[in-house]
This record gives sequence, C-alpha cells and structure tokens, in this order.
Amino acid sequence: MTINNIRVKVSKKYSNIYKELISEQVLHSKIFDSHGDIFTLCCALGYKYNECKPLEKGEPLFFSHYFTKENEVAIRAIVVAATDKNYMILEEEKEKELISIAEQYAEGGMQILIKNVLSPFLLENDEDYVLSFNKDSYVEKELLSFIYNEYTKAPF
Repeated sequence: MTINNIRVKVSKKYSNIYKELISEQVLHSKIFDSHGDIFTLCCALGYKYNECKPLEKGEPLFFSHYFTKENEVAIRAIVVAATDKNYMILEEEKEKELISIAEQYAEGGMQILIKNVLSPFLLENDEDYVLSFNKDSYVEKELLSFIYNEYTKAPF
C-alpha cells in the first residue's frame, strides 16, 4: 500500500519550519523524526478544522515513499473521509490526487499550528518563516502540549 515516488510539496514559506523541526541543533533537540510525521500532523489538523488550503508557491520537500505505514494509513483515511472516494487502489493518477489533497489539508494544518503554537517563535525572512530557537525558547514544550491537548479532545 506504499505511495511510491511522488514528490510531496509544501508552501515555500513553510519549508524551513519543516526542516527545522526535524533537525538537531545546539539550542534544540529534534522534535519530529521526519517530514512525513510533521506533514501527517498538519494534514490531520487541517482535516479536523476543515482547513483545506491551496499551496502558495509549492516546493517539493520529500518523496512519498518516506511516509511510514502509520503516516500513509492516516493520510489515506483523511482523504477518503474528506472526498468519499476510494484511494486504496494503487493507480498512479489516484496517488497523485491523494497527495495533492493531503498537501492542501497539510497547508491548512500548518496555518493552524502557526496560529496556535509557533507564532511566538517565528521570524519572517523575506517570503518564508524561520523558527527562532534560543536558550529561553520552549518550542518543544509548547508544541507537545498543543498536540496532547488536541489528542485528548474529540479526534475528528
């Protein structure tokens, strides 16, 4: 059931956020293991809050075959629930459509994540955002607290 070799895109202005959340630096630990984990979280948030937004200047970030089985199941379930179409059949055109819909929910979900958690930690640099980590920054704590609170509410 693996989605093979489709480039997953995010808005250019959010690509640094994705990259920084999986990197390990002196001032912060790695918060997520992969871009797929962040993307799936954003996709779920977008679906939960009915925020399906078109990408602004979409930029390829990773290949779909890097999704874990859990990521893929969650993304398929979200897209099937949102569209009432069967995306379990492995046809290339359906797979591209599945990813495209998921990208739009992830776009909306990233906007929710920024609004509710990340905005105090963001710097706007030209046309994109950069997370600001410093010794007094609690990005990890705030993000995990938000995820936990979302998890304990009704899931969808």
